[in-house]
Amino acid sequence: MASPARVNTRYFVTAKGKAYAKRYIQKRLLWIAENPQLGKWNLVGPANAHALEVRCVCTCGKKRNVLLKDLKQGKSKACGNCAVRPRFYTTQEDKKLARAINQWKVRCCFPGATGFKYYGGRGIRFKFASVKEAVAWVKNNIGYPPPGLSIDRIDNERHYEPGNLRWATRSEQSFNRRKWKCRPRVRHP
Repeated sequence: MASPARVNTRYFVTAKGKAYAKRYIQKRLLWIAENPQLGKWNLVGPANAHALEVRCVCTCGKKRNVLLKDLKQGKSKACGNCAVRPRFYTTQEDKKLARAINQWKVRCCFPGATGFKYYGGRGIRFKFASVKEAVAWVKNNIGYPPPGLSIDRIDNERHYEPGNLRWATRSEQSFNRRKWKCRPRVRHP
């Protein structure tokens, strides 16, 4: 007695489902035909039967299959070698300043950071929207740090915010700190 033929229900599609699939494939093919170039990609045609991937040729000559959804969403504009990534910090001074400002944000916002109890723990906040905005404000208002100076909050009880920052020497910063309360020592007999 022969065993009955197995039907693979995973790939079982009705006629109605096939019609929908055909319609969506036609939409994808039409979209590929209407957009012959996106970014640095020249779209050659569909890479598979369902048109979920597109054969693309970059302006540098590299050929790749790219997902159609990535092209539509703008996630893929060129091959990895040709993709231009904008750089916000162009000079070494900008990078150094950004690292310092990032440390302000870390010690004010993240409880696990070293020194959080002295900054974020006592209510000092980072009041800029982002590190980039803080770098731009510092560059435009107080300039790059002169040699021997570092950033200081003018009022030590206020936040890292516009108008409360200046460049100061170490001795100036040592005078600008909160007063420690002296507690009497308890001696046990």
